[in-house]
Amino acid sequence: MAPDIDSLPHPLLGVASTSIYSHRGMGHSLFMALAVGALAASFHRSLKVRYLTAAVVIAGAAASHGLLDMMTDGGRPVAYLWPLSSARLFADWRPIHAIPLHRNHFLALSMIRLASELRQLIAPMILAAVAIRITREGITRASKR
Repeated sequence: MAPDIDSLPHPLLGVASTSIYSHRGMGHSLFMALAVGALAASFHRSLKVRYLTAAVVIAGAAASHGLLDMMTDGGRPVAYLWPLSSARLFADWRPIHAIPLHRNHFLALSMIRLASELRQLIAPMILAAVAIRITREGITRASKR
């Protein structure tokens, strides 16, 4: 969710919603994902992981956020290739239903959006992670026999 912090400059600082500094702009770019990954790598000791692990996991998470936003059926397109290009992009395949958030109904709409994301993204990822973990543990047990 960290890339969504780029939604704050519009209401707080009066940045135009079409600006590269607004929501789904540079904060959702692959460049920013790599920069955040490099920053995370510098904290690898406090995260108690290897340098490369911190960099790859955090950069991958941030990069996937932009890609997933490109796959939504609503909202603004994503400036994924910034600073190489300011063009905002949507994916050709957009299966993720995006519910627009409005100030008047923010909490209620947020819960509907969260339920949609749980069903379409989070639950399948957790199931995949659990399946991988169970498979790895099974392989480890079998190799110890």
